[in-house]
Amino acid sequence: MKDFEKELEKRKWPERPEIHIDLRKYNPYVSYGRVENRSLRLFQSLSEPIPPEECAITSLCRGKNRKIYGATSGKKSHLFYYSFSPQGDGVCDIGIVEGAKSIKNSLCVDKQGNIWGGVSEGEKGFIFFYDTSKDYMGEASTVSGEIKIILEPIPGEFIISLICDEEKNLLYGLTNEGNFFIYEISKNEVISKGQIDKNKLFSNVIVKEDKGNIYLFGAYGQIIEYSVLEDKIIPLDIYVPFLKGRSFYDRVSSVCFNEYDGFIYGGTSVDGIFFSFNPETKFVRMIGKVTPEKDIPCLTVGNDGIVYGISGEKDGMAHLFSYNPDTYSLTDLGILYTTIEIPWHGYEFSSACTGDFGEIYLGESDRISHLFIYFPPVPKKKK
Repeated sequence: MKDFEKELEKRKWPERPEIHIDLRKYNPYVSYGRVENRSLRLFQSLSEPIPPEECAITSLCRGKNRKIYGATSGKKSHLFYYSFSPQGDGVCDIGIVEGAKSIKNSLCVDKQGNIWGGVSEGEKGFIFFYDTSKDYMGEASTVSGEIKIILEPIPGEFIISLICDEEKNLLYGLTNEGNFFIYEISKNEVISKGQIDKNKLFSNVIVKEDKGNIYLFGAYGQIIEYSVLEDKIIPLDIYVPFLKGRSFYDRVSSVCFNEYDGFIYGGTSVDGIFFSFNPETKFVRMIGKVTPEKDIPCLTVGNDGIVYGISGEKDGMAHLFSYNPDTYSLTDLGILYTTIEIPWHGYEFSSACTGDFGEIYLGESDRISHLFIYFPPVPKKKK
C-alpha cells in the first residue's frame, strides 16, 4: 500500500488548460442594426401605460399619416397609435374597443387613411372603424378620434383575419368558423363566400398579391385562391411544406406579400418552417428553419425588399431573423434586447409592420408589453 502511495506521489497528472473566452463572440442579442422600445404611454411619464394583461400587441399597421397603429389583446382590447415625429415619439392610447378582448391579424388601412379592424374574441365579432384625421401628438398632449362599431359580418362568429384592398375599397375577412367574407365599404354590405374548410383545419391568415387575388390556407396546408376576376374560391393542388406526418396539426401562422419580388412568404406554427410561394408560377419552396424553436408568429417586408420576422413560440425567447431574396440568405439576427427606452428582454411577439423610413415595428405580446423598433443597418455602397 505504501509503494502504491509513493507511486501516486511521483505520477504526473494532466494540467487543466487555460481557456480564454471572447465574450463578444457569444453575444446572443441583435447587434446588426439597432433595437429600441417604447412603453405604451406618452413620453414615459406624462400618461399611465396600458395596464398589464391588457397590453399584448397582437395587430399592427402603418397609417397614411406615418403613424403606427396597434391593437392589444387581454382582459380588454385597446387601440393606440405611435407617432414617430420629433415632437412626439410616444404612444397615445386611443381607447378601449368596447366588447373586445382580442384583436389579431386584423388592423388595416384604406385608401383614405382610415383604420379598420375586427374583433377575434369578446362579446361579438364586429368590424370597427377609426378616422385618423384628428390624430395629433405634441410635446405634452395628444388628440385622437372615436372608435366606431360598424357591424357583425357573420352573426355569432369572430374575425380572425382582416385585410384591405385599397383600390377596390373592400375588406376581406375570415371568421373563426372558416367563413370567408367580403365587406364593401362604400355600400356597408357583407358578401359571404362560404366556408373554406368545413373540418376547421384552416389557418388564421389571409394575404393579397399585386393582382388583387387573395390566398388562404386550408386543411393540411392546402393553398386556396380567391380569384377576383372569376369571383370564385379555387382550392389549389399545392400544399405548404410541413415536416413529414405533422400537417394535420400544423398551420400557417404568419404571411406577407413582398412587392419587390412578387412572392408570398409564410411561416408555420408547429414546425417553425419559413417558406415562399410564387403566385404566378404556383411554386412553393421550403426556405428552412431559422431556429430550433416552434412558430413564426409574424412577418413584414422592409423597404429594401428583405423579409423580417420572429422565430419563437409562446413562453419561449424570440429571435429576430431576416431573409434576403437576392442572396437567398436566411439569418438569425438574435434575441431582442434594449436599454432604450426601458431595459427589457423581448420574449413573445405576435405582430409586425414596416414604417415609412424602413424601420421595423414589432409588437410584444406578453403580460407587460412594449412596442419594439428595429432599425436595419444601411450597407456601405460598393465603389
